[in-house]
Amino acid sequence: MLVVLCMAGAAHAQPASDQADALFERGRQLMAEGKIAEACAAFDDCQRLDPSPATVVNQANCRERNGQLVTARALFLEAARQTSAMREPKWKKAHATARERAGKLDPRLSTIRIDVPPGNVVDGLEVTRDGAIVGTASWNSALPIDGGTYRIAARATNRVVWSVTVTVAPEGDAKVVEVPRLPPVIRAPEPSIEITAAGTGSNAVPARPTPPVPLAEGSIWTGKRKVAAGLAAVGVAALGAGTVLGLQSNRKRNEIDALCPDPHVRCDAADRANALSASASHLAIGADVAFGLAAGAATAAVILWMTGAPDSQAIAIAPAASPGQFAVTASRSW
Repeated sequence: MLVVLCMAGAAHAQPASDQADALFERGRQLMAEGKIAEACAAFDDCQRLDPSPATVVNQANCRERNGQLVTARALFLEAARQTSAMREPKWKKAHATARERAGKLDPRLSTIRIDVPPGNVVDGLEVTRDGAIVGTASWNSALPIDGGTYRIAARATNRVVWSVTVTVAPEGDAKVVEVPRLPPVIRAPEPSIEITAAGTGSNAVPARPTPPVPLAEGSIWTGKRKVAAGLAAVGVAALGAGTVLGLQSNRKRNEIDALCPDPHVRCDAADRANALSASASHLAIGADVAFGLAAGAATAAVILWMTGAPDSQAIAIAPAASPGQFAVTASRSW
């Protein structure tokens, strides 16, 4: 059983190694052809199938040529770490090369600094870069970053969300983004009810009647309703036109019936009847189009009229109180 298991493990490992070798060669070929992004993807898949320091070096070289200098530097350092304990000459050389390449990238790196002045820090402040949280330890520090476009955002409890988009060049750029103090969210006041009560009996103090709050007069002719009225007018005109065209079509068909009353008998005015028939058909088509336009305009007008109603307003009720009775004055506002 142990022999069978070992053989099965070797059988599974061999195809993965073969696939990795093929992907490695594919990556080198794509690099030679100048297809850098595709080559990087091939090296990434190769490393996933069969990890090797040699593949990491090629990943780093590919990322450098693709303008991702920060990622390339990290991969060169990873290759140097993996080969640091190896004693074979080829790995010692790879270790030295990886460290040298990483060092040469240092002065070329682009950076971004997210400044958060102490006066702009509010409770619960959270800063993100492309959705990933930027820890407070990274604030106010220039950090290496690959070239590209990034969205810097800030949010906090009961504060207005702020964001900005910044583009960083692949090499030698230094961007600074300052997070402003987030203003508080302005909320609409909650509905309030005021109640005033007077005593009862001989010492009762009559409550002053509060005049009712009138309903604010607002025009029913909103923008949508004006459009609805226009469509309604178009619909009426189209309905009238369709009616006229339909009547004319029927009149011409009546003339045809008068000229040729029996379809089974040869008609002497056949040419006239055919001309009338063609004209009647055209008029009927025009009537159908007009009726369809009228129906569409009417439907659209109804929808716009219903959805274009003005905002409703509240009416406050203020009952008056008389002496010796419990008095309540209520008003509601928004």
